[in-house]
Amino acid sequence: MEDISQYDDDLWDDFEDDWFAPPEITYQEAVERLRTLAGQRADVVVEWDGKRKGDGRRWRDDARVVFTGAGGPRIRLRSAAQLPYVERVVGSGVPLPERHAIWYPQQGVITARLVGDFDQFHSALVRSLLPRQKRAVDLEGPLGADLAGVLASTGAFQVSEEADGSGRSLRLVSVPPELSLLYNTRDGGGLSPSLELSGVSAPDAAEAQKTLVAYGTSYLFGLARAQGASLRLWDDGYRLGSRRGPSYSTKLRFPQR
Repeated sequence: MEDISQYDDDLWDDFEDDWFAPPEITYQEAVERLRTLAGQRADVVVEWDGKRKGDGRRWRDDARVVFTGAGGPRIRLRSAAQLPYVERVVGSGVPLPERHAIWYPQQGVITARLVGDFDQFHSALVRSLLPRQKRAVDLEGPLGADLAGVLASTGAFQVSEEADGSGRSLRLVSVPPELSLLYNTRDGGGLSPSLELSGVSAPDAAEAQKTLVAYGTSYLFGLARAQGASLRLWDDGYRLGSRRGPSYSTKLRFPQR
């Protein structure tokens, strides 16, 4: 049967999903729950053809949750175990694909992908939590697991804005499963950081993204100066090419400033 979806295939061949808990419902029940939830939104479509025959055997075509806006991401549901995370995105999340982020308007929270030198970040994290630690830290050992636990619970390098009473705060946390699923971002064993901005009040996604860029960029600049950890927000311009063809220019010019 030919795939007649209007959306291009996504790059999910190497995504690892073995860290999800065993599912408690069937795959079909998970898809139906997502379809019901997606029916409450105009910008989400759940695509699934059910079980089909191919090459003399039965196999399942994974369902896809597609956000239909311009540049909208999609989630491939590989297992019913992923349902709680996909439900949260579909139920209350607004993707910000240009920054690989998710905005939760009801909670006033934005989580965003980060890129940069993660080794510098790990060193800064060790210095902040264990100032007397002199030896190199084995991130594969117990101490690495403790650092991952800190990121998953309280986070690191938290700052708050108290002057205007807005309640805005920023911190670095481990990559949430929802962010991993939506943008195929690996969690790095819990030690890959993401940015969490809370106290966000915005009328729409465009303003929420502006808030993320304004506060996030300033925060990460301060983090680099204070801790020597060079991190930055994801920008869609970093992706130099894709299955849709190259998106980069061939001209290289001398810097003007």
